[in-house]
Amino acid sequence: MRPVLTVVLSVALVLLVSIALFGSTLLPNPLKSIDATGVLSTYSINGGVDTTNPFFQNLGTNGRTCNSCHISSSAWAITPADVQAKFAASAGTDPIFRPNDGSNCPSADVSTVKARRAAYSQLLSKALIRVSIAVPPGAEFQIIGIQDPYHCPETTASAPALYRRPLPAANLKFLSAVMWDGRETIFPDATKKSIDLVQSLSNQAANATMGHAQGVAPTAQQLSQIVSFETGLFTA
Repeated sequence: MRPVLTVVLSVALVLLVSIALFGSTLLPNPLKSIDATGVLSTYSINGGVDTTNPFFQNLGTNGRTCNSCHISSSAWAITPADVQAKFAASAGTDPIFRPNDGSNCPSADVSTVKARRAAYSQLLSKALIRVSIAVPPGAEFQIIGIQDPYHCPETTASAPALYRRPLPAANLKFLSAVMWDGRETIFPDATKKSIDLVQSLSNQAANATMGHAQGVAPTAQQLSQIVSFETGLFTA
């Protein structure tokens, strides 16, 4: 246990020194946390993790921030363990538990702790967010029937339910597409060999705020700050 204890104490010392030097808004660079395989480290080319960035601000109406689903100690993504800890600490009322996309069905009963545990089962067990996206025009397939174990009236052939884990908000300069299906990706040239990362991430942040956080589109300045923050993060 001594080597592990030494690492924990070293990380704690770094945190204390950082807070003393920078105050509570700028976290240490690199930012370190313990995980199952050792030490997870995040380095920001912006000089540290600035918690005053809009990434950490409630820009919507349901209490969520980007940081609700993108956590430094989980490589700027989120795990079932993170979600379960949030549920235990809040009885399922933390901002990540919102029926618009956190529950298996938007109209699910979330009136009691027991009901919330059932309604958010995909989020709790797999850290999956519900996304409803229609089949795109020109697709080489069509949905002709649905078997929905949740019997959700909002899940239809024209508005199917998809469940996806939030992607990491770090190491983004290595991306060749934004989002699991690449739907936020913008290619400025006709050959589609290079991605406009800033514009793609700006679109993602705007749509996430309007959808997941149920707000209005962030300002151009807020989007610029979020993208600068995200593209400055590297973790390993």
